[in-house]
Amino acid sequence: MESWSDWSTWGGIVVLLCSLEHAGVLCARHAHKKAKHEEFQRFFELMSKRNNYEDDSLSSLAVAQVLRFDPRYKVLVGKLATEMEFGGEDGDLIRDRVRLSAKHFDVRY
Repeated sequence: MESWSDWSTWGGIVVLLCSLEHAGVLCARHAHKKAKHEEFQRFFELMSKRNNYEDDSLSSLAVAQVLRFDPRYKVLVGKLATEMEFGGEDGDLIRDRVRLSAKHFDVRY
């Protein structure tokens, strides 16, 4: 590397690679934010369905089943097992499923 043109060429390559790396990091952050937002919306959609159809035992069972396999909702599953009353003809089935979920997550109820 004897001349300024060599140094400026290498400098241009380094700047280009740094800008590409920065763009990649920003893209990854955006994708992570978007995934978190979709998860947030999915959870509240599930809870909205549960609240809108309190008399519908099948929708309650569906919500319990979806929440059952996700460890992030173990606190919610514990609250469902202890505080909520499940009525209707399938209330016992739903209560049993929620309690099995709480047992799976080792949540005390």
